[in-house]
Amino acid sequence: GKKEFPVTGLLQVLFHGQVKEVEPILQCGNRIEITGKIVLPRDRGNPGEISRRELLAARSIHALSRIYRTDDIALMDRAGRYSIPCLALNLKHHLQTIIRESLPNPQNHPGSLQSVLLEALMLGERSGIPYEIKDKFRSVGVIHVLVVSGLHVSFIWILGLFIFSPFPLRIRYALLIPLVVGYVLLTGASTATVRAGVMACIYSLSFVLNQPRNSLTAIAAAGLALLLYNPLNLFTAGFQLSFLIVISIITLTPIIDRGLRFLPAKLRPFIGVPLAAQLGALPLVAYYFHSISLIALPANIIIVLLVAGIVCLGFIASLAGLIAVPIAWLINYPNHFLILLLLKLVGWFSRFPGAGLRIASFPVAWIFIWYLIILSPIYLRPRRKRVLWIIGTAAVLLLIGWGVLYLPKPDLPPFQAVFFNTESGEQTLLREADGPVIFIASDDDRFGDIRSTISPYLFREKIDHIDYLILTQANLDHLNVLNRLIEMVTIGTVFDHPLGPSSPSYPRFREVLEKNKIQYQRLTADDLIEVGGCRLSVLWPRCLSGTKFQPDYSLVIKLRFGETSFLFPSRIGVLAQEDLAEKPVNLKATVLKAPWRGASTHISPFFLKAVNPEYGLLIQGRKYFGRYPRDCGDFLEEQGSEVHKTGEEGCIIVETDGETCRVLSAPNTESTSSNSRLVSSLINLNLFAKTHPSEPGLHSSFRN
Repeated sequence: GKKEFPVTGLLQVLFHGQVKEVEPILQCGNRIEITGKIVLPRDRGNPGEISRRELLAARSIHALSRIYRTDDIALMDRAGRYSIPCLALNLKHHLQTIIRESLPNPQNHPGSLQSVLLEALMLGERSGIPYEIKDKFRSVGVIHVLVVSGLHVSFIWILGLFIFSPFPLRIRYALLIPLVVGYVLLTGASTATVRAGVMACIYSLSFVLNQPRNSLTAIAAAGLALLLYNPLNLFTAGFQLSFLIVISIITLTPIIDRGLRFLPAKLRPFIGVPLAAQLGALPLVAYYFHSISLIALPANIIIVLLVAGIVCLGFIASLAGLIAVPIAWLINYPNHFLILLLLKLVGWFSRFPGAGLRIASFPVAWIFIWYLIILSPIYLRPRRKRVLWIIGTAAVLLLIGWGVLYLPKPDLPPFQAVFFNTESGEQTLLREADGPVIFIASDDDRFGDIRSTISPYLFREKIDHIDYLILTQANLDHLNVLNRLIEMVTIGTVFDHPLGPSSPSYPRFREVLEKNKIQYQRLTADDLIEVGGCRLSVLWPRCLSGTKFQPDYSLVIKLRFGETSFLFPSRIGVLAQEDLAEKPVNLKATVLKAPWRGASTHISPFFLKAVNPEYGLLIQGRKYFGRYPRDCGDFLEEQGSEVHKTGEEGCIIVETDGETCRVLSAPNTESTSSNSRLVSSLINLNLFAKTHPSEPGLHSSFRN
């Protein structure tokens, strides 16, 4: 019979269905029962990729489950109306409503771009911000203002000092404690806000108790509290950045202030604090995000001051809106113009040279050197030996970092094909030793595979130039992949789909090519191109110019290196496959990347017999409804092909010398704890579980 095993811990549950049907059940604090299959989170499926399993483990989440039916969610007990989590969440929703009503759009309806920005600046709700705006904030180095952090807690703390200024000193600081705690709960209690909240409360408490105040003691207490709650916080980028930035501000600001004595005393903190924060953040930002901004300092000096005014004004307006929304509208009216000014400033700074520079790699040893140098002046006063010790240690670490970057690596094989295990299943990188780099992709990156998977691999392999980009489709947005690639690499030539000019975005596409001095060639059927030591032949589509694009007209190319051949049929369907198999072309290939991710319903057996590959690669990409579709692997194996599936093996790499092939693969990307169904009962909804409008379901973390 079936056995039940008690399980404790955090489980991430993703609901894919009609959210409105379960919304009354999924209220903060409710106790629910779910029925679903537990699986381990996805591990690294590609070289250089960030492991989702490790990211979730840092939040003490070690398993996940997907729910597709509303019947699998049942209410057990409702939460009390006046519990602290429910009150905080209800207040947050009420404040969001006030912000939208007090900053209406031009048609005088609730909600506008200004209200979306203000929700992000005040409450950290960034889901509604267009990607282009977030990307500009990121390139300028001010993306942190859109993430509720210690900066925002300090705004609220200073605003509270102003509001409570009529009260005596001890009462004033005592009132600040519940204000800060409430704001931390209201905004989701992230690592940065908890750290800042604990520091602010300890600092305020020292005034209440009339005790000496020490900033380093306060930050040490905050760090201890967070690590006691979850020791794995220590290994997250947010924890490290939050604490090292604050330590840098505490230790470096007095030194910078002494160097700025020629400036008025009231002006120095507005330069010293941002400079100290930038120095504290620089190496970790370069290490984790592979990007730095040379204009971050002047941009932060101006933009942080503007954001402070916007947040304080918005907070006062929101509190006033609890009494009457028209008052909030009146107070928030200047924010219409201040937020537009903020957007114009960010756009202006983003056009400067040095905004959003990409960093291929930043050795860990260099991070230690950086902090050793910038934090050491505090301890250099007494003895010369300390100076010599620091110089010697820095030299050793510098040599280690240099070795990591420049020690020789194993030679590349004569030819290598990397089939990435991406959400879309479309991207392939081809490399010839001491030869060109070829990247094959569709023109659509709807799942963000370029940034999440391709970019880490390019940085890891130190590839900063792609010789040939081959676009296999001609969708409405023909620019998507090209725009995202040129952010991180240079491109020599684009081989375009024959129907590329039929895309509405084609004129803009050509403008981008000319601006970046990228050569252009439109492929047609029967083209034969020599690329390094490879021969590239175009087999499909065979259609008239100007024909409307559809998947059956996807580009089919065959690449030959020595005696080894690769066939890339992209997304052509069954009819196109059979039509191609009947043509007088040689489809026989050593390696076949199966079309349509290897789904048997989209593949013709007649086509597979014509290709008759030695290796059949099924790039399965994203799961649908928790599983991959039935594939053609069995049919290929019956033909005598060796089958490899990215759903089981991760990224697949084929290496060849032109005569023999070797297939390598990454570790398994997802595994199931059991095939049985699990009933998980008595589940408390996470305090800040929320629905993302742009996604098909509810993404929440649950505690069993």
